[in-house]
Parts: sequence; structure tokens; C-alpha cells
Amino acid sequence: MKVQAPAHVLAELSKGVGSGEVAKSFSVELVDYYGHVAVSEPASSTCTISTASHELDDIAITDYAGDLARLEFLKNHSPLVVSGELSENTQKGVSTFDKVTFRGELGDVYRVSFLYKRENDDQIGDELILNAQILNCLPGNQPNWTNVENGEKSARICSYCEDRTFNLDEIQCKPCPEGGDCRGGSDISSLEGWWRSNDLSEYIFQCPMGAEACKATNSTGNVACEDAYEGPVCALCKEGFRKLGGKCLKCQSNPITDAIPVIGILALIGFIIYIFKKPFQQAVGTVLATCVIYVFQTLGLLYSYDVKWPSPMKRTLGILDVTNLNLDALAPGCSNASNTFYVSYIGALTVPPIILMLTFFAFSTAGVIRKMNRNTFLGLNINDEKLIEFQGKCKRNCVWMLVLTYAGVTKTVLQLFNSRTLDVGTFLRVDYKIEAEGATFNAYRSSAYLAMIIYPFGLPLFLAWKLLKRRPTGKLSESDSLRSTYGFMYKSNRPGCEGWELVLLATKFFLAAIPVFATERNLRGDPNSGYDVSSEFASACQIALAQMLCGVAFCLALYVKPYAQPLHNRQFSLAIGTVISWLAVTTAVFANPQAFTNTESSGVGAGLVIFSLVTLAYAISASAKAGEKPFAREKKDPDEPSFWKSQSMFLMKSFKRDSRSDVQTMQKGTSTTEDNDEKASSLKPLAAEAA
Repeated sequence: MKVQAPAHVLAELSKGVGSGEVAKSFSVELVDYYGHVAVSEPASSTCTISTASHELDDIAITDYAGDLARLEFLKNHSPLVVSGELSENTQKGVSTFDKVTFRGELGDVYRVSFLYKRENDDQIGDELILNAQILNCLPGNQPNWTNVENGEKSARICSYCEDRTFNLDEIQCKPCPEGGDCRGGSDISSLEGWWRSNDLSEYIFQCPMGAEACKATNSTGNVACEDAYEGPVCALCKEGFRKLGGKCLKCQSNPITDAIPVIGILALIGFIIYIFKKPFQQAVGTVLATCVIYVFQTLGLLYSYDVKWPSPMKRTLGILDVTNLNLDALAPGCSNASNTFYVSYIGALTVPPIILMLTFFAFSTAGVIRKMNRNTFLGLNINDEKLIEFQGKCKRNCVWMLVLTYAGVTKTVLQLFNSRTLDVGTFLRVDYKIEAEGATFNAYRSSAYLAMIIYPFGLPLFLAWKLLKRRPTGKLSESDSLRSTYGFMYKSNRPGCEGWELVLLATKFFLAAIPVFATERNLRGDPNSGYDVSSEFASACQIALAQMLCGVAFCLALYVKPYAQPLHNRQFSLAIGTVISWLAVTTAVFANPQAFTNTESSGVGAGLVIFSLVTLAYAISASAKAGEKPFAREKKDPDEPSFWKSQSMFLMKSFKRDSRSDVQTMQKGTSTTEDNDEKASSLKPLAAEAA
């Protein structure tokens, strides 16, 4: 006779038992010489379970499944304790244990002894030695460590994680992460506006589109997103929805949205006609226009910051960001839903070359017409002087358009460097469809380095070289060719401040760069590891940096007084003061979503918009009161007609000249007919006499 354990018992003990917990029911059996269960064994026989007493040098130790180096420690400091009903009678050769508790060192393997005896205390067969694995703590529990000799630590029991803590790694209970709702154990749910990638993830990430995209749930992945959202941190819109104003809206085609691109194209054509009608020696834009564009573009740059804007404010900033070449708001329906950021990136990079090519084409066409030495072209009265003036306007307007689009192109190029690291990958913040790794992304990133050198850095350096190279000799204001092309940058400035426009370009560059480089990982000083979990820390730092930058520009403007007219200095102070007001309100209200409800935040935002409009109205009224263009008409020579009137007079003169020629021809024909009639009447008497 011998004692053995069924295969499933061996597997169960090897798989592990919980320390301090009642083990699952298991059994051992007596088998005869032929390997059959000894069903005839009397019920008075008993099987007893205990800790094996073999020494380390025993030959039976060779089948030990644990670490031999740990046996000495376990024997001296953390022996196995077996409790409960340790003896069971034999039922047809089988003894079943269902109330046995093992208590030992977590994660270690012990040796358990099974011994059969008859009623007369005679041993049946040999002692059975089995390996018993003590399980580590289950998820939601942590080991209770105690110190033993020689600095060793021992853990024999687990404790359940308390409320506001959780555990998924079976090692230690952790505080509930920001954005999480933990009720103890392994339970972890995400709050509104937060997202968790999978059931094994310990990280909860803030959603860029807030509570409208991510719902409060213990679900993960796409299941944790609201109906219109999907993807990492629910930052993508499902099919049939489009991203607009910081939320996913259902695609709807209506006459108003369909007409938006047409209106945009007509506005662009009207703008081009306007700048070409401006006199050659006159600056394209006034100081008021410069201030308005500065406010619009600067506030539009805030659209990319990690701030949880209220929906109305997000839409307002999105509209202002159109001045920075963010044309997604102009796309009708879902026409741009399938596009990635790469389309916008390529479009932004082509803007400067298109401006240069169109300017070259118009300039060259005017040169060809000059060589033709014609006085009319396509029905318009032209001469050499007007063609020379048109060529000068081409150069002036080209430079002005490059300066005007600087903020938009710079922002778009920089966004290719703005990525966010999650536990499921690294993605572009502007488009979570794009993973910031791989051959395709690296190719675009390489082109962005070249684009940065050519445009965001190259254009200001080129303008600085053109403007400042003549300043030491005092000939900047005397250069007619330089003033006609670059005069819009310094014509209204006082002497010594010709490069003030470069300061404005620098502020736009740094405002566009802040959300790219002031990320959570960079700000916390650990760029090579960790995840970008929360955006509130980053948003607070980004707004603080933007405030500091605009504050420096404001103080510099007050100290330098860059414009020649006091009115212009006041207008610029109002412009940058408006931007600082937006940043201050953002810090106090929009960056603290826990302190204000959405309704309260929207109300504050509405007040901020009204304040900005009042400031704009005051600046416009001040310019109108001062008689600045375009509010006052230029005093012209009364005998000198306007361009369109001159063309009309030219066409009328041509028409009158042609009409006069026709009248003379008709008069000549009439006189000939009368002469013939007179001759015929004079011949009638002669004919009668002849008859």
C-alpha cells in the first residue's frame, strides 16, 4: 500500500493556496500494489496532514519546487502553520480535507506531509510529501510586512485596501489617482472628463474635450466615451460627427454652413482687391489694424493651450484662430472629418510659397505688359507709370502677407512637436489619429525642422537684416525703395523703434511654442519617462508663462513708446492689455473647473467678450475722432479722378470717339444722296425739252 494524491490535487497545491484562508477541498488516497484505490480499507483508518519535518540534507528534498536558498529562512523565521481539521477518516480508501488552513510566507513554497495510520496506530505505506505554494496577495490586497532578524522582512497575511486606495499589482495599496473614484480593493473608476485605457491600467488620463467626451464609469477604452466620441482619451469623433469648438457635433448640411467657404473665398478676394487699391507709398495697414490683428491672432493661439475652456469660449477662440490659418471651422458638413493633421500641415507649409509664386507671376506679367508698350490691356487704361506702381504694390503686399501669416504657419509647424504620452502610445495632441512614432511621422518631423529654419526663424531674421542694416547710417527713413516695400512695419513708429514689429512676431512665436514645450513631463523634469496624465498642471503653467511673456511686452511698450503718435501707443496698450485680461480670467476661472460651474464660467466668458468689444469700439472711435484712415477721406486734387472714374472716363471717351466717327459717316452718306437728287431734278427739264 502507498499514499498518493490525485493529479488535480497536485495541480491545485502547486497552483497555490491563500495564506490564512481555508483551502479548497482536496483529497489523498491509498492505492494497492496494482495502483488501484484500496476501497476495502476500513473507515477507522485516518490520514493526518502536517508540516514536513525533513531536514535540508534529506534525499527527499530533491523534488522541492521552490528556492532551496529560502528553506533555511522559512524553517527558522517563517515556518508553515497548518490548522483546522487536520485528520480525516478514510472513506473507501480516500481521505478528503475541506477545512484546512495554511499560513506561511507569501509567494514561497512549503513541504506538506500526509501520513496514514490504522486504528492501532500502525502506519500505512510511506509518508507522502507534497509541495504547497503560498499565493501572493490578490488584487485589491497588500502584504503586511514585519521585520525579522538580520534585516529580513516577512509577510504572511494580506490586508484589504481601504477606501480611496486601490491595488492592481498585489504589492501595495496606492492612493486613488487624480480623476479616479476608488472604493477600496481593486475597484477603480474614472470621473467625468477622465479616461482609463484598460482594466489593468493604473493610470487615468484627463480628456482634452472634458466631461462632454468622457463619462464617469468603471468601463475602459471606447466604452468609457460618450456616444459621439472614441479613441485615446475620447479625443476623436465617430463617423458622422465633426470636431468644432472643442466638441463633436453631428454632421449637418444646411445653406448657412455650405455658404461659409464661399464667403471665405469672397472675403479673401475682397481683401486682395483692397490691399492693391491702397496707394503705393501708403502703408497697407494702420496701427489700429495692427492692434486688432495682434489681439485676434494672440487669442487664437490660446486655442491650443491645455485649458478646459467652456464650450462658448472654445468656439470663440476657434473662430479667432482662423486668423492663424485654422480653416477647419470653415469646412462645411463633414468634408474634413477624414482628414488628418498632415493635411493642415502641408496646407500651412504651402502658404508662403503660394504667396511668393503669385507675387512673382503678377510682377512678371506687369513687366511683360510694359515691354509690349500698350496703352490698354483687357479694356483698362494703363501706362508705364501705373505698371511700375503695380509692381511696387506686389512687393509690398507680398511682404505684408508673409508677416500676416507668420503666426499661423509657425503654430502649425510647432504642433508637429507637441505630443502626449499615454499608456497606449504617444499621439499628437492636435490629432490623436496620428501616433508620434514610425517612419511616416519621422519624415514629417524632419520636414518640420527644415520649415522651422526657413520660416519661423528665417523670416524675422531676414526682416531684421533688411530693416536694421541701414539704421546705423541713418538712411532707413531716406530709402524710398525700402519704405515702399517695408514701410508698413515702421512708418508709424518713432525713430529708433523701427524693429518693433519684430517684437510682435517674437511674442507670437513664443506664445505658439508654450503649449508645445510646457508639457507635464517637461515641466516636472522627467521627459524620458512617465505619462502626461493631467492637463491642469500643464494648463496652469502654460497660462502663467503666457502672462509673463505678455506682461514683459506690455512693460516694454510702456517704457519704449514705440509709436510716434500717443494715440497709437494707447491703442497698442489697450490691445495687449486685452490679451492680459483674458489670461488673468483664464487663470482665475477657466483653469479652476472645480470652483465654477459651466454656467458660471460661460457667464464670465461672455463678460470678457463684451469687455473686449467695448475696448475695440473705443479704439475705433479714437481713430475716427482723430481723423485716421479709413475713417477720413484723403484730400485730393479735385481735378484728379479716382482709379475707377478714370477708367470710366476712358471708356466713355472711346465710346464718344467711335460714335462721332459713325455720325460723320452717316452725314457724309446723307449729303451724297441729296446731291444726287439735286442732279436728277435739274436733269428733268432737259429730258422734257429733248422729248
